[in-house]
Amino acid sequence: MCARRAADVSVGRPTGKSLLFAAITLAFFTFNGLSLLGKSRVSYVLIAIFAFLPLLGSFAGAVHLLALLMTGRIASSLSDTMASVVALLQTIVIVALLVNLFSSGCPR
Repeated sequence: MCARRAADVSVGRPTGKSLLFAAITLAFFTFNGLSLLGKSRVSYVLIAIFAFLPLLGSFAGAVHLLALLMTGRIASSLSDTMASVVALLQTIVIVALLVNLFSSGCPR
């Protein structure tokens, strides 16, 4: 049974669970997009909650860059350095987008 399921995934056929998650994600973005058009407070809160999830991971990557810098391994492990630089840039972009979102259009 497990081998058959692994074969289904490796062939490229989506499983029911992945289709469910895709439908939930599509519904979430559709709901939020339509709510933002109407300047609903709920949509701003939901976007803030879901934006903080990747912010935690990218912040951890940025802190890893600081650890590489402090230990002197920044030049010896180039792949870790590049991944941490990308995480730092992602952190900056997420924060800038959140500041822009809440400063320009959040309803009071």
